[in-house]
Amino acid sequence: VQVANKSYYVTGSQGSSSIKNLLLPTMEASKTLRHIYEHPNYNSSNFTEMQWWQSRDEEQGGVRNPYSLLDDGGSNVIEEGTDAIIAYNTLQQSNLDPYARAELETSLLRYCELDTLAMAMIVQAWQEFLDR
Repeated sequence: VQVANKSYYVTGSQGSSSIKNLLLPTMEASKTLRHIYEHPNYNSSNFTEMQWWQSRDEEQGGVRNPYSLLDDGGSNVIEEGTDAIIAYNTLQQSNLDPYARAELETSLLRYCELDTLAMAMIVQAWQEFLDR
């Protein structure tokens, strides 16, 4: 409630409330998120020793967009919600090659997990901002 009452706005979100538009500028504004996610210690069934806070090159500065980290070189990278919808629909096909199915399932699970984590990260940052 306090965050809503204080009308949270982060520079760089272009006034959007989309998770993808809020996450990167929120990460850049939050010391807490950097502290929690700057080490390769995030583990789950979809990620091993993932480091979500990664600096961009020195010329650009700032933090890399975590959604760009989902590209592991596979052919079925999902970085947007529309890609996730298409992937889910494709997985409904019974004649899908088993290898392609496994690769697509993995990509979809990784994307959905990051979406959920992004919501948690934003809440963690809001808590930090309220404590300031």
